[in-house]
Amino acid sequence: MRRALAALLIGVAGPAAALAGPAAAASTDAAVAALALPEPQFRQMLASVVFTAQTMGMAAFNLGIRGNCAAVRPAFDQAIARHLPVWQANLVKAYRDQVPGDTLDKAATAGAVGGGRLILPFRDKIGAQMQAASTPLLKTAAAEVLEPVWNAASKIDFKMIDGSKRMAEMRAAKADGSLFCGLMPTTGGARRIDTTRVIS
Repeated sequence: MRRALAALLIGVAGPAAALAGPAAAASTDAAVAALALPEPQFRQMLASVVFTAQTMGMAAFNLGIRGNCAAVRPAFDQAIARHLPVWQANLVKAYRDQVPGDTLDKAATAGAVGGGRLILPFRDKIGAQMQAASTPLLKTAAAEVLEPVWNAASKIDFKMIDGSKRMAEMRAAKADGSLFCGLMPTTGGARRIDTTRVIS
């Protein structure tokens, strides 16, 4: 009886396993997102746009660094929360469209460093697709950050500001990185960003 039952179970399991098909791909949306890091990318790109906008320079002058950052931070975080799901979906799609499936599976299981090396040959195509799909979203998010900041800044009469003192404050903030309100690295990338439109 036991042998018969065992034979029956093996016989049932065999066809069921065959019907199940191949193993699921390793490159789930979550795995691709872990490889692509959409939130850090979105934060960096949004900050780059926001902090090179002329509007931001004028707002920082009117509000001062502390006042400007108090207006920027909540608006920035709200824009990230609002638009990150679409940004992530666009980035995952770009990875799927531009990277062969077997390579993407390997990259997704190799971790950020090893996976990044496997993806490297496809970065330009991923970037081009992402730029085409997400530039409008980036512009919208930047406008959502800049609008409330400028609304706050426009209430300040710039004639009442000590211009030389404020420019000294802004130069010091540029030098120590506080100009970017903690939203960009204070070394490396932040130093390379063209801030000529922020501080003349």
